[in-house]
Amino acid sequence: MSFLGVPITGPNICTKEFISQVQCTKWYYLSVVSPLAWSVAKDLPHLFAGNTTFLDTVDTILQFRQQLLHYHYDSLYRANTAHTVPLRFLSFDYPKEQKAQHFEDQVLLGNAILYSPILRPDEEYRVSYL
Repeated sequence: MSFLGVPITGPNICTKEFISQVQCTKWYYLSVVSPLAWSVAKDLPHLFAGNTTFLDTVDTILQFRQQLLHYHYDSLYRANTAHTVPLRFLSFDYPKEQKAQHFEDQVLLGNAILYSPILRPDEEYRVSYL
C-alpha cells in the first residue's frame, strides 16, 4: 500500500539539503500527516546548536504526530478496506465545490482532519477552505 503514490517507508525529514531551521521546522510540520516519516536531523548539529526554541518546537510537533499515530493507522486501514486513499485533496471529496478546486495543497486526513500546511519559508499563516 502507498500513501498517495509515495512509498510507505516515509520521507526523510531535515536531510543535508536543508540549510535553515525555518525550512527544517516547516518539514517537521509537514511530517504530521506522514506517520512513517523519520528524522535524520541528528546528523545536522549546526541546526540545533544552542537553540532551545527550535528544539521545543520540533519536540511539540513530534509529540502531536505521536498522538495522531492511532488515527493514522485507522485511516490507513479504512482506506485500504474501502479502496481509497487516506490523504485526499478537497476536490476528491467535494467535486462540485468550485472553491475546493483551488486549494491544491490542502488535504483531508481520514474523515476528521483537514491539513493545510504552511510550506513557503517566508509565510507564517495561510488561508484555508473549510
